[in-house]
Amino acid sequence: MLTKIFKLILSVCTFFLIQSCTQLTNESSNSLRQTPAWLNLPPPKQAKLIDSSSSMLTIFVKKSGLLQVLGHDHVIATHDLSGWVLGHEQALITLPLTLLTIDEANLRTKFNLNAEVPEDAKIGTRENMLEKMLDSKTYPSINIRVISIENDPSRFRADVYFQGVVRQYILPLKISEDKNLMKISGQQVIRLSDFGVKPFSILGGALSVDDQLSINFEINTKP
Repeated sequence: MLTKIFKLILSVCTFFLIQSCTQLTNESSNSLRQTPAWLNLPPPKQAKLIDSSSSMLTIFVKKSGLLQVLGHDHVIATHDLSGWVLGHEQALITLPLTLLTIDEANLRTKFNLNAEVPEDAKIGTRENMLEKMLDSKTYPSINIRVISIENDPSRFRADVYFQGVVRQYILPLKISEDKNLMKISGQQVIRLSDFGVKPFSILGGALSVDDQLSINFEINTKP
């Protein structure tokens, strides 16, 4: 009788041990974040480098929540894009989060946001959105690989790598060439939750950052 009881206890312990190991393995595998192979590819010989001085990407951030009237919509921008463009075929773009600007006056006017944002609000936005929400110290950049889609010269596949996660989008892009220079422009809406990012919020969510971000970009290459 004691032998049967011992075997039963041993079976139960073994079952729970196996379950615990399985859960640990699953959790560990889910937390693994792999760097895509294309991230460190060198520029092809015929590629043109991005001219950061004439290129810009803006992110329109909307407020959300029941008390959104107390907050501000924001325009975040970067003038420090880098990477390369290979004709109409592909491109690799790096967006440094640590160099983003907050609510430049001319950009707020462009987005019909005429109310001036106080300097302390800009500082708070940088701390709450860039440092806390986007964790820019741990993940200092967003990387984008653009690849043309066969038989459709106006649409491109974009692989966006951020916080160890790759998400794929189909972008309608405008590409033009003039005097050996290339210009690429377009826009796309992405969701923070697509990358496992929880929108920053206060007051129990009554005032928060909207999950959707509207991204506009204009990229020019060097001669």
